[in-house]
Amino acid sequence: MVKKKKISRFRELYNVIESLLDSYTFEDVTKLLKDDYDLSLSTGTLKNYVYQHRQYLSNLAVESEKPKINNDSTQSNLEVVKNLENKNSVEDFNNVEDVNSSSDDDDEFEAAIERAKQKVNNKSILNRR
Repeated sequence: MVKKKKISRFRELYNVIESLLDSYTFEDVTKLLKDDYDLSLSTGTLKNYVYQHRQYLSNLAVESEKPKINNDSTQSNLEVVKNLENKNSVEDFNNVEDVNSSSDDDDEFEAAIERAKQKVNNKSILNRR
């Protein structure tokens, strides 16, 4: 029979260990693991393993919550900005109800274009791989 490493045995028993930690101290859990599950760990090692595994599970949860960004969406954002840069293309948008020629609207429009450019050029954490 092949002997497993302690960390792999710990991972197999992680749910059991967490349930034991709800009602026992780390010292008691190390004794129970040694007696009942044939897993001999020091209290410090058990604390370290539990901490690392909780961090790992937390990171998995965070990764699954992140929106998936692909090149198609980035490319379509660039196309939108290019269309906004061309003032003639404003008439092509069906959602635009009224385009005034006042300087206030032009300033707002230019500011919106500038913000869109900065957003596309911004290298956020989500775009890095």
